Amino acid sequence: MADAKPISSPAEPGSRLNLSGDPLPDAHLYHSVFGALQYVTITRPEISYAVNRVCQFMQSPTMVFLDAGWISDLDDSRSQHGFALFYGGNFISWSSRKQKILARSSTEAEYRALAFATTELIWVQQLISELRAPLTSPPIVLCDNLSAQFLSRNPVIHQRPKHIRLDYHFVREKVEDQSLVVRYVSSQNQIADIFTKAVGTTRFLNLRSKLMVRS
Repeated sequence: MADAKPISSPAEPGSRLNLSGDPLPDAHLYHSVFGALQYVTITRPEISYAVNRVCQFMQSPTMVFLDAGWISDLDDSRSQHGFALFYGGNFISWSSRKQKILARSSTEAEYRALAFATTELIWVQQLISELRAPLTSPPIVLCDNLSAQFLSRNPVIHQRPKHIRLDYHFVREKVEDQSLVVRYVSSQNQIADIFTKAVGTTRFLNLRSKLMVRS
């Protein structure tokens, strides 16, 4: 902040923001900064207009990072899944739990995690709507398994166990009616890794910072 230039007004008079221009290379940083500013408006209401305006230019106010660790428990061969849910850049919900049903592949484990996270996402959407802050764009769900992402959009499903078919149709229905968008994120940028596996110190600190958790 040493080079920051203070101003007396949070917004330039007569300024009009629009969607022209290139997206920022680090969207997560944008979400984090303005997510934090939303908290500031609780005690500084005079900046509410400016913060609300810039928050409208987030690609999606709601993002969910999800991951699954296939056969993470060597004793019973069950997988671990977890997710991190952000609203307006704020980390508001998370989960880390062992799956109750055996997954025969990493794709099945990831897709079950996707169905579980979608259930939580629907509940959060309903809560946000009750608070009179409806979403202006579909939430984005980010997973690092290309096969799971493909299944969420593919109208053809091969012969699979009943519990997988239920998860498949549940998620596909939400994708088809544009209640959510499933996208791929690289494993390096998968924040939910911290909920599904042991990671080294450097990566742990990096993921923790993205959750905006401070020691």
